Amino acid sequence: MSAGSALYLVVPDAEVLLDAVRGLPGVALLEPAHITLAYPWVEDPEVWLDAVQVAAAGVPAATVVLHGPELFEQDVRRRTVLYATLSDEQVPRQLAARLDTPLRTPHLSIARVRRTGDVDLVAAAVAPLLPLTVRLDTVEVTRRDPTGWTTLLRAPLG
Repeated sequence: MSAGSALYLVVPDAEVLLDAVRGLPGVALLEPAHITLAYPWVEDPEVWLDAVQVAAAGVPAATVVLHGPELFEQDVRRRTVLYATLSDEQVPRQLAARLDTPLRTPHLSIARVRRTGDVDLVAAAVAPLLPLTVRLDTVEVTRRDPTGWTTLLRAPLG
């Protein structure tokens, strides 16, 4: 595992949720809108690109409904993550199984709220937009280097 790579489903239809909290005090967005399959992921993600393409091709795209917002305390700094749950977890679970990647409960992270932020304000900004119907049709592999995140692969499902 490497904190320098990530594997996730991109969810452009959910950008509206991030836009709703963009600029609120104490909020860090978890961009782009995505459902994490593995982070941290592998040390050398380039080695896995063909396998990710094959896995993606074997999993059909799907439409799901996001519900929430839900909250969890993420770390010792007591930052709270606001997220949405999926009505159907089959797409992320099938991809994780095909890539032999352990998967926690699939969810769409919206924002990290620092102690200086107002969790209730952030939740209130997102609540009217949920439930939200989104399409899951693309998996992405990224790598972090000193200049930021670089997309190595965007592979369509199905």
